[in-house]
Amino acid sequence: MNLEKWEDASINKFLLIILFAFVVISGLLLINSFHGDPSIYFIYARNIANLDFFSYNPGEFSSGSTSPLWAIILSPSFLLPNSILIIKIFCLILTIFAFFIAYRAAINITGSKLGSTLGLIFLIYYALIPCLLCYETPLTIILLSILLIINKKIISGESKAGSFIWLCIIWSLIPLSRPDAIAVVIADALLLMFFKRHESKKLFIFILIFSIALLPLALYFTYSSLQTGMASNSSYCRAFALQETAKQFMGISFSLESILALLSYPMILFLIIIVWELSQKYALYRKNSKQSPNARNTAKSVIEQDYFFVLLAFLISGAYFVSITVISPINSMDRYIIPIIPFIIVAIAKPLENLFIKFKANNWIMLTFFLILFILIPFGKLAGIVAKEWSNHFDFETITEKNIIDYVNNIAEPNSFLLSYEVQDRYYLRDDIDILSLDGITDGKVATYLSNSRIDQFLKKYKPNYWLANDAVYYRPYLQKSILKNVLDSMTFLKKDTIRIADITFIKIYTNPEPERQSFAHSKYLFKIEYPK
Repeated sequence: MNLEKWEDASINKFLLIILFAFVVISGLLLINSFHGDPSIYFIYARNIANLDFFSYNPGEFSSGSTSPLWAIILSPSFLLPNSILIIKIFCLILTIFAFFIAYRAAINITGSKLGSTLGLIFLIYYALIPCLLCYETPLTIILLSILLIINKKIISGESKAGSFIWLCIIWSLIPLSRPDAIAVVIADALLLMFFKRHESKKLFIFILIFSIALLPLALYFTYSSLQTGMASNSSYCRAFALQETAKQFMGISFSLESILALLSYPMILFLIIIVWELSQKYALYRKNSKQSPNARNTAKSVIEQDYFFVLLAFLISGAYFVSITVISPINSMDRYIIPIIPFIIVAIAKPLENLFIKFKANNWIMLTFFLILFILIPFGKLAGIVAKEWSNHFDFETITEKNIIDYVNNIAEPNSFLLSYEVQDRYYLRDDIDILSLDGITDGKVATYLSNSRIDQFLKKYKPNYWLANDAVYYRPYLQKSILKNVLDSMTFLKKDTIRIADITFIKIYTNPEPERQSFAHSKYLFKIEYPK
């Protein structure tokens, strides 16, 4: 090994040590920090451990778990004591493994260790917090990384049955781990079919295994439709929430945030590199395809493989940005684009390594800018995010509002219904008390009342006995026009604890003594709700 290669290898090892040490330290710092959304998985997982599959309220089917596969994977933890701590430790270990396999997949395809490490920095930048806070993110990264490895085998000409079986399995698991990642499966299938379009046998196999792979998701959605009237409670109601905050132009909803994110750091850098690489690889691919078959056999595999993965990254990234900008506009991009990052790493790894080597040899000023853009800025930003999460310190009892739920458990009649916006509050609730989701993500029952804000009709139909009131009535548009906001406004203006609106009586029976905290819409009041006889 010459001196330059030894230096590059040493730099790569040093960066890897720093990266994984940072992951471990962050995981330990956030071992007792939680978010509301991923905590919902724990309720489904605990019910699965009790053989009550895919339920939120005990005994009632719910497709409110965004990732049914993740709920299943977490469920064994609830057969053991200290299950929440076990899940946090498991997520830290799985996070380390997910980043490692993403790194190995990039090396396997590109052969670039340093470039793969530089790409890994951005995967960690986007995915670390969701991974450590128990979202389905590490599972998704692992499945996508395996998919990349399988793709390399197939595009390189391997025809072993095992590769196609694994492709079918991974295609089927990806949308069960994250439904929006179905876009990855579709793009991958179409591109494989395109590249193997002249091999009729393989083309037939791709069509067959693609059809088989979608069966589990189709069965899950069909069963959910029969039970709840919609394919996915979570997906439908979250999509409505995203549409509420979207901007409008000529009748089209769009996300300004995702457009700005695409045109800002670091996405604009990725876009420039991928478009440049795509033009270069396409030129080589076209040149190679014009040669005689015998002349291009030796180079064909490498050129075709390089073009395939850059094109795959471009197509998947494009599909995702169209989805989150127009089809289902989002207001916070980082967690939603994680499925495209492993593909971007593969596309940019070699160019990043080449740029680093070039600048190191010839231009220290450009090298300094390179290090700032691709190492210091993402590290600095991520360190700030970890520090903020650590300082917020939302422990599990805080995020599930155990104090106010304990009060509900003490005073509620048997078989009561509790209306709540923060559905992770189910965790400490008595089994005989059901939660009615105010935004519908766990049961979908409010779905038909969302667009017209007729929450009074919703209440009269389902008759919840209690309501945990929080600030959602002020920041969710459909609730701003609802009876529930009128109740809180009337209570404040009239200074009364009993408010009667639309023949429904709301009686404030408890005020949460916990202080309000930034970035958490905790429940302020507990109301008893009475209806006309």
